[in-house]
Amino acid sequence: MIDRFHIYCHIPFCKKRCPYCYFTAKFSEEEMINLDVMDEYVKALKVDIECTEFPKSAITSIVFGGGTPSLLNESQLDTIINSIRNRITPEQFTHMKFMAYEVSPDTASKETLSIFRRKGFNRVSIGAQSFNNEELKLLGRPYSREKIIKAASLIREIDYDMLNIDLLIGIPGQTQSTVMESIRDTVNIRPEHISVSLFYSSYPGGKEFVERCEKRGKHILALSDKISVYEEVCGFLQQNGYIRVDNTVFSLPDYIFPYEKDAISETEPVLAFGPGSAGYWDNNRVRFTPPYIKNYIELPHSVEEEITVDNYAFTIVWGHLNAYGKIEERTLEQYLGVNFEKVMEMEKDVNILLSVLIQENLVEQQDSAYILKPESLNRAIVLMHYIRDGWGYKLMTAPDEIKN
Repeated sequence: MIDRFHIYCHIPFCKKRCPYCYFTAKFSEEEMINLDVMDEYVKALKVDIECTEFPKSAITSIVFGGGTPSLLNESQLDTIINSIRNRITPEQFTHMKFMAYEVSPDTASKETLSIFRRKGFNRVSIGAQSFNNEELKLLGRPYSREKIIKAASLIREIDYDMLNIDLLIGIPGQTQSTVMESIRDTVNIRPEHISVSLFYSSYPGGKEFVERCEKRGKHILALSDKISVYEEVCGFLQQNGYIRVDNTVFSLPDYIFPYEKDAISETEPVLAFGPGSAGYWDNNRVRFTPPYIKNYIELPHSVEEEITVDNYAFTIVWGHLNAYGKIEERTLEQYLGVNFEKVMEMEKDVNILLSVLIQENLVEQQDSAYILKPESLNRAIVLMHYIRDGWGYKLMTAPDEIKN
């Protein structure tokens, strides 16, 4: 029985594919930059939503991610929202606390921001990544520091309840000094949420991007330097009144947005729609859609797959450690039917992850659980990211040619 759930709609389109992006690497570039098919895509999304059975339980949030959801026009937005409203009760929609979407600073016009606000969206996330213009150029981002600040100002003017700013640590050419400059610029805006992510290079094309940057003298921070700057960032945010929500998100008190933690955990219900989307669903299943936009337009569908040790053990262990700071044996027993000893025996990547944390004295065992030590939490998060990056691009939503 699902007590509450989130609805996630994936809008996989961008004006261009940025060379650093982990999330768009699963898509054909030709498909994801073809904005001419967005009307057809929205119609397919509508069919998918209307053919799906929704629980009658509470909806915590509706989230539009991407890609660039702010590329949707008003008519397309109406189509998606109305298709959701037709599948739920008025009470479910009325009592929902959060409607969130992502915007790129170059698409954050007053008109677009106003349209989304009128439709009920109360949280907007700016995918800034950095406030340093040289770093933005290296990342292929089509905007400047000034554009980010202007977008944030417009969001405040239009009176959104919550603003999030995304930042990225560990990109080629970044230094501890430039990271802290971006953090200070962000804190000066005073967003309710700040997401601090670590750069992954294991996506298709990631190695080549890093190599191209290194040839230009733009190197990635050493692991020890990454730990150092991450600890400085987290300390600075906490000194400025932000509290840690999970491994990525910091929030001002009284503005907690539960979707982020729930999605990271990989065991809280998310009803996900659109190619490249995935979410844990009821009865130990995961619902996902392969990343083929053209195929989805022709035949809107999702896939449901039973959770097993082989396909989900690392995801659950890594997810719970990052979302909750611990992984409990009862969680493994509930979702996978195994204990710690068995999962470490059956799944080498889980064995590596937990063994490194134990060897580095970053976890302690308490009441049949591995718990990250608070005093070394930041170091543990960076090391877990390092291990995950080494794990590779093993996503359920990865293209078949990568899986195979």
